[in-house]
Amino acid sequence: MKLPILFSAICLAIFIGLLQGSHYFYVANADTEMGIYMTAVLVILMWMSLFGVFISLAFPKLRKVFKGVF
Repeated sequence: MKLPILFSAICLAIFIGLLQGSHYFYVANADTEMGIYMTAVLVILMWMSLFGVFISLAFPKLRKVFKGVF
């Protein structure tokens, strides 16, 4: 049970870091088209890390459910 909590804490730290950092990246690089795309990628990574927080906490239960099904 310690591993999912550790992974969840890491994902939450990534989310918080990108939550603050993506704004500064946008301000610094939004004048180019590539900067806008890179900002979009950072925002997608930010929300994927938040999704990873919830998935990692639910992973032990999900694993038991899928082992019973398959």
